[in-house]
Amino acid sequence: MGMAERVRRKGRGAPPQVSHDTPPAVDSTTAATSTEGQISGVVDGQVRQGGGMVSAVGLTPAEGTLAPPTAPQPKWGAREQAGWMYIVPQDEQDRRLWADEWAEYLLEWTAHARLHTVSLMTFLTYSPFTQIQQRMDAFQTIGDRLVERGLAEWRGEEGRVLRVFWRDPDEWSDVIYDWALRTGHRRLDVRSLVIRETTEAFSTLPEDELRTALGRLVERGVAQWIDEDRGTVLLRV
Repeated sequence: MGMAERVRRKGRGAPPQVSHDTPPAVDSTTAATSTEGQISGVVDGQVRQGGGMVSAVGLTPAEGTLAPPTAPQPKWGAREQAGWMYIVPQDEQDRRLWADEWAEYLLEWTAHARLHTVSLMTFLTYSPFTQIQQRMDAFQTIGDRLVERGLAEWRGEEGRVLRVFWRDPDEWSDVIYDWALRTGHRRLDVRSLVIRETTEAFSTLPEDELRTALGRLVERGVAQWIDEDRGTVLLRV
């Protein structure tokens, strides 16, 4: 049962009334919202929450990446159509169902944007996440659910960055192998895949994970290490 259907069956009536004004995108100097207990802005490298300030260091979007304007919208629609999906539920079971729905969307969104890490700043900057109330709570809740399902890891200082796995190492090794066969590349190395093949989705992978994917090709017997330290393999064709 989906979140929307569960809310209706529990007799909650119409979705909570929320403002239909589209929240503005937020950067490091722009206020996000003034609701008590929620994020009200990012000022001088700090996030304002309620009456206090917490550090925003390490909360910037992935370097050199921007979510494309054509990123898919959630299946439940914008806040105007499904206001309850933009409020973190208090009921534990509802909260889990809500987090599952948003977790699936975050996987789809990051895959479309070719992002492998997201942070709180993602929720402060990009729609539809900017429409969610209690964004700090939402980011933590959705991230924790992805981690529970083995689809993400908390990384960085104090676990502020979420590494999202929309493909596992075996799937990435398949993608790289198919690409190499299609394009005639036999010698593959991590640095070249990152620097020269920028139009390919695998080029945005962290280098250690690219090395792991190449190692899977060696384990499968379709490649051999030329220089394991540098992450260089030769395909066997």
